[in-house]
Amino acid sequence: MKLNRKLLTILLLLVLPVFLTACTLKDIPLIGGLFGGGTGPAKKPTTITMWGLWEQGDVMDAAIAKYKEKNPQINVVYDDRTITDLGSYKETVASRTSQPDFTDVVLVHNSWVGQLSSGLDPVPPEVFTSEQYSNAFYPSAVQSAKVGEQLFAVPLFYDGIALVYNKDHFDSIGQKNPPTSWEEFRRIAERLTDVEDDRSGNAVKVNRYGAAIGTADNIDFFPDILSALFHQAGALIPNDFEKQKSQDALSFYVKFAKDYRVWSSDMPEASKAFAAGKVSMIFVPSWNLADILMARPDMNIGVAPLPQISTNPEDHVSNASFWMLAVPAGSKNKSTAWDFIKFLASEDAQLTIHSEALNYRIYGAPYSLKSLKTQLISSEYLEPILRQADSCGGVCNTTSAISLLSGRSGNVKQVGLLRDAVNKLLTDPKVTPLDALKEAKAAFFK
Repeated sequence: MKLNRKLLTILLLLVLPVFLTACTLKDIPLIGGLFGGGTGPAKKPTTITMWGLWEQGDVMDAAIAKYKEKNPQINVVYDDRTITDLGSYKETVASRTSQPDFTDVVLVHNSWVGQLSSGLDPVPPEVFTSEQYSNAFYPSAVQSAKVGEQLFAVPLFYDGIALVYNKDHFDSIGQKNPPTSWEEFRRIAERLTDVEDDRSGNAVKVNRYGAAIGTADNIDFFPDILSALFHQAGALIPNDFEKQKSQDALSFYVKFAKDYRVWSSDMPEASKAFAAGKVSMIFVPSWNLADILMARPDMNIGVAPLPQISTNPEDHVSNASFWMLAVPAGSKNKSTAWDFIKFLASEDAQLTIHSEALNYRIYGAPYSLKSLKTQLISSEYLEPILRQADSCGGVCNTTSAISLLSGRSGNVKQVGLLRDAVNKLLTDPKVTPLDALKEAKAAFFK
């Protein structure tokens, strides 16, 4: 009896501070170890590594320095993997997420999360609850990160293709505003096209084409355009490839080069042609537009959201393709890694990264946080991209493999299958949209 009383007294002495200080059992030494490790940065000197892409080391170092102000015991090593081929990068990440000697924080494309989830550590509720995550980020991030009932990644920034056009070309035909529908886009593209043909109908002199659309080999972001068309038509990729709405979307895309002749496979890559003034409209993400603006600061450029099939704003579907931060399951520093990711997702860190990026390019990447959207409301280049951020939910649903069709995403196989489908329709009159899409669907996940 006396022994039981002593044990009861000891337990009361251990548990009482929990109620008096609002601690949890995890916070109590010894006992805390029985209930798991908790979250937050390590208390002792710890080094974590981060695999990144696109951002200069100096840009990330500025954010890391801010993190170290509050966590001087943590050393973060940023490993810029930009020079790596994206297809190879994806394969490396996929093969190493469970290995203990891999990085602690890794940048992954939003379309990879579902495929990689078994090798990733779930986002701890102490970092973001499901409700907090939905309130903080755009719908595309939620749909990309969520697998089952768990979240597996946090967006570092947001991006997606937008319509970029030459304002001087528009002025030359008396066109004041960019198109909002695909039919209006087609009419304007035809009016902008200035090509001299021979008697056989072959182009002998190209002054300019109206829009870079309809081909695959010379448009870096052709899969993004096509994926938006598929989903504006209500077609899932690749599940609905054999349905009429998918066939119509593919046929509509190819007609721009084959029938309307507002673009040609003989032209240079779309962005280069646009910078040279040889095409009036292109579809590119913000980072590609920044490259064009740096190369041609004299060009009078406008940016607008993607044209739509539906006239009802509630039915508008856009496109999103961006990169997210995740913690590999094999990391030995998960708690510290998630604490660092939580910091990178904060307003302070995102403002710092955006500001530092201005030392290298005309603007930083669009913020992933919805709360910072108003910060870019005056940007004529970024505002149209963020204006459509809330309407990309359907396009970014990884459960239907939607965002696998994205240029510069590392999804080499899926993009290659779509490229083949477009090229077959352009070169072989015997091939139908159904033939091309049926073949693509059969090999999509093999």
